[in-house]
Amino acid sequence: MTSKCCSKKKTKKAGDNTEEASDDEFDLSEMPNKSLGLFSKENKMRKMAITLDKNPKFDNFILILIAVSSVILALENPLNDPSGTLAKFLKIQDPIVTIIFIFEVFVRVISEGLICNGKKSYLRDVWHALDFTIVFFSVITLFPFFGAFSFFKIIRMARLFRPLRIISRNENLRLSI
Repeated sequence: MTSKCCSKKKTKKAGDNTEEASDDEFDLSEMPNKSLGLFSKENKMRKMAITLDKNPKFDNFILILIAVSSVILALENPLNDPSGTLAKFLKIQDPIVTIIFIFEVFVRVISEGLICNGKKSYLRDVWHALDFTIVFFSVITLFPFFGAFSFFKIIRMARLFRPLRIISRNENLRLSI
């Protein structure tokens, strides 16, 4: 018997005691037994992470956030007035967007496992590895200590790869590359 997760609706056939899975369900047997060695398939936190990970609305929200952050990134200019409204907005939004991306990575890692949970592990997917790398460098650049070194200023350029995350989410775009 396979366990089902995340269904919003189940339908019963007339005169039948069996339930038919709706399209928004997925099979938990495809998920690794434990994620990070801590979260079993029955763990409430993991079930919530799986539900969120498989929710198209969550994915669409992340895609919109990537697009918005890419536009905002294009607005960054070293010639902007540091005391101006735009510079202040850019300084505030970057950590907020990065925290949301960190949350997304945690949700997906708890849902799929990091690397040692089989073929569906988060970092075994090339596009997820790219996502992880971009988020990792975004986190590093948030610390003022690292911003003082020119090497880490160059690493901030890794945020330019955020639009590639859109490609990682769209099957048709991946096939064209």
